[in-house]
Amino acid sequence: MAPNSGEEFRQWRYWRAATVIGKVVMLTLLFAYTDGKILTTYKDEVIRYYALKPKKKSASRLYESDFTSQERLMLEDQYINPDKFDITLIDKLLRRLHPITGLAFHYEEVWTKDDPPGSNSNTEYLIFKIKFNRNTVCHEMPVMSETELESKLNELENLYIKLLDRVLREKGKPKDCIDKEIDKIKKEFSDLKNPIREPLTDKDIDLYKKEKKAFLKKLQAETVHISQQTLNEEYEDTCFTNPAAWLDLGEEFNMETDEVFTEIEVFEEDKNVHNKGIKVRTKIDYKEILKQETKNQKIPRVITITGAGGFGKSTTTKMFVCKWVKNKNCISGLDLVDILIFVQLKSLSNYEKSFKDLLDLRLKKVMTEIGLSIEKLVKIILSLNVLIILDGQDESSQNYLLWDILSLVSTPNKVRLLITTRPSASVDLQENILSSFTIPKLDLKFIGIAIQNQIPFITNYVKVMENNDLDRQQKIMQLVNRELPHLNSNMGEIMMSPLILSLLTILWVQGEILDSLTITEIFTKVNNILKRKLISRLRKKRIGIDLTKKIDTFEEYLQEIAYITFSHKEILFEEETVELLKKNILECGLGDVKDEILEHYLASTKYRKNLSVVVNYSYRHLRQQEYDASKYVIHVLSTKTGNISKIINQLKDDRYCNVRTHTIAIMADSYPHLLPQYGRAIIDHVEPGCMDVIDEYLHLILESKSNKTVINLVSDDMAHMRNFNDIRVWQVGTHSGVAALRDLIQIAQPELLNLFFESQSQPPALLASCLQAMQTYDMELKILLPHIPKGKACHPVNHNNCIFALAGPDVRPRLVMFAGCLGSAAIKQLPSTLETIFIHVTVAELPTLLERIKHLTQLEKIEIFMWCSDMENVTDLAQIQLPTNDGLTITVNLYGAEDADGHNIGILLQRFNTRLRRGGQDDLNLTLCDANITDVGVIQLLQTLRQEG
Repeated sequence: MAPNSGEEFRQWRYWRAATVIGKVVMLTLLFAYTDGKILTTYKDEVIRYYALKPKKKSASRLYESDFTSQERLMLEDQYINPDKFDITLIDKLLRRLHPITGLAFHYEEVWTKDDPPGSNSNTEYLIFKIKFNRNTVCHEMPVMSETELESKLNELENLYIKLLDRVLREKGKPKDCIDKEIDKIKKEFSDLKNPIREPLTDKDIDLYKKEKKAFLKKLQAETVHISQQTLNEEYEDTCFTNPAAWLDLGEEFNMETDEVFTEIEVFEEDKNVHNKGIKVRTKIDYKEILKQETKNQKIPRVITITGAGGFGKSTTTKMFVCKWVKNKNCISGLDLVDILIFVQLKSLSNYEKSFKDLLDLRLKKVMTEIGLSIEKLVKIILSLNVLIILDGQDESSQNYLLWDILSLVSTPNKVRLLITTRPSASVDLQENILSSFTIPKLDLKFIGIAIQNQIPFITNYVKVMENNDLDRQQKIMQLVNRELPHLNSNMGEIMMSPLILSLLTILWVQGEILDSLTITEIFTKVNNILKRKLISRLRKKRIGIDLTKKIDTFEEYLQEIAYITFSHKEILFEEETVELLKKNILECGLGDVKDEILEHYLASTKYRKNLSVVVNYSYRHLRQQEYDASKYVIHVLSTKTGNISKIINQLKDDRYCNVRTHTIAIMADSYPHLLPQYGRAIIDHVEPGCMDVIDEYLHLILESKSNKTVINLVSDDMAHMRNFNDIRVWQVGTHSGVAALRDLIQIAQPELLNLFFESQSQPPALLASCLQAMQTYDMELKILLPHIPKGKACHPVNHNNCIFALAGPDVRPRLVMFAGCLGSAAIKQLPSTLETIFIHVTVAELPTLLERIKHLTQLEKIEIFMWCSDMENVTDLAQIQLPTNDGLTITVNLYGAEDADGHNIGILLQRFNTRLRRGGQDDLNLTLCDANITDVGVIQLLQTLRQEG
């Protein structure tokens, strides 16, 4: 029932004053400013306004992004009806028609809610107040007494009268016309101020509620629209990248991020399989990341992307941002994202410690444009599908923002979080932060650009660096095609790094002949090129004498800054750091070109702060900062200046992994006398972890080019490595480490060696040569290579050569465990010393394997992995005879079973089942993995089993 007075009635009166009467006033202003002469040309005038603006977008695109589809329909209607305009649309028109109206609106400026200085408020502010009051009453319908309502109504009445009087007088309207408009307003307010009046009907109340609900829906849509528009503008720079940024070629060489992007290899890391300590990786399409489900078929609220520095994490997230701005349908699931918030944590300000802070800084224009409080904006945004990307968690010195966002993600809303980090920070992220929340989570690993995609990636870069010179491009690509396979063979997985490929491209473009390189040498060569270019440029400007010496001195300063800022996680340099660098340049006698030197060595980003332009500096990549930091460590150790013990102790942190590697490499190359004294202390900081992953040890050997002193130090440090069974376990995650492994084994000569090769792309030839080098050593050997089936179309790497290398009569290592993929020829040569086998074979090879098992008298356990589709054309399943070795346990894992495979599976089960009848021993197991069998298929399978006995 509608009351005469009371809270609902007061809200209705305030609503009518702020919305209905407010709209009448705004329409009056629009007619006054336009003299009613351009009612059919609003769109043309708006586009003419945009054409005057120095924007990257065209006028028509700006029009489409600023005005919603519903607003454009009203403006483009053949018979425009201004009565259908709401306050928001009228406000937009007044802003963009200011060349006609004479108002001082500036589209780029963000309005303040505060009254401008002075008692006489400007017209623009008074117009803003109308919209702000309208939005306030819709969003935050206040509970008020009659006295408070009267005060509010008086405030609005005075605002409307003041605005009408000022504008109509400015437009030269006669006094009687002005008085008539003002009298209308006074009459409306007089009626609203009367608390005793004819009661509202139920129809009035229903209409009021319906209008309010419709307006709130529209206001939310407007909030989303302006938020997307604001973020799109913020992400304009993110949508462009300079492939040759290291050469400082200028903005004219920029390319759109999604154009230069090359597909990254992405894997989902599973848990250990069959308790063997091997992580199985499932490859996924990078375009499907947002659509992936967790193992229990839930949509993950948190996605973590782990990858070494320079392996494409940031570039991929920027590509996601670019696609969200331009074409959401290119990435599965991105089309469902209403709001995407992209944060590079290295650039995070001290004021952004919560989700609320993020919105307050990035969407301030939305709050002022619409008239929202930050609390209401947060509430609206959290009702939408939101994707937050936190890029570079390992580069952040604090996790306040991450904790706050995780607390949001763990509550019922539609917020999802994507985090990128390095392996060195991944354990802390997983165990100390994410473990505190019970959230569906997906863990992905980036391993870079596959070999088949490297040439297109390099070609894009060469085109940018050798713009318009087709002959030069062709010659460079001929050199690339000649040298790239050799580099891939020598350097292994590190060649999948987009960063390393881009640096190599710089070297190719500069005419460098690349043979056998280490990562440290690549950075050294690129730095030398950059220094030569700078010196050449400054000499042309006749900048001083002893230029090379001065630049060398500054580089020493910069290397010290690199170490200090890296230690403090100061990835984006503070103002004090930049001032210190400028002071150092001045001390070197190069003060006249300090800005040019800074922008040559560092990446710079500019933004406006109040009336000033602020320039932020940082290294172009964290890997470059790590390299420079290692140069400073070498300087301190070689000159014995600074706190050596403190620096050595700091290198213990996993964050310093690359700094340690570069330091050892530079020592081995240029300061070998430092290795005995300091190399041991640095190598002692390497922590293989519980699975004894020895990749960092192997990288030290590779980067030092198999320096004998380094190998001896590594061998000594690895002597303490034992697992809980007191068996030395060496897990090799990359195939690039195999060459170093060969050199290491020749010195270490372990008695017990358990090798886990994690990489799916292990080159058998390189591994076989490593095993051949071990033929004269007495040791027990366990070799576990990838062997879990990955799909019908995924052909496993054949490991035959590894068995051939250990199968001769004079081979002294005793192979007691093997896991891998073998063909019939290698199966026939499996050594009799084997106790455990995990093997991937086809059904056609199964009889050969079962026959060989009869001769492996020490074999206690075998797991056989097969893909069910292999059984489609096999007709002799019934002839399979299982071995009868005493004490042998057989497990058969069938992958990818479909309904059609039921009959063959039944026959296979029936043949295997004969073992169970022998003495009733439960020594045979059969499992179906990754099966896709319906109820009908299960029934058919059971019927087949019954028919086969």
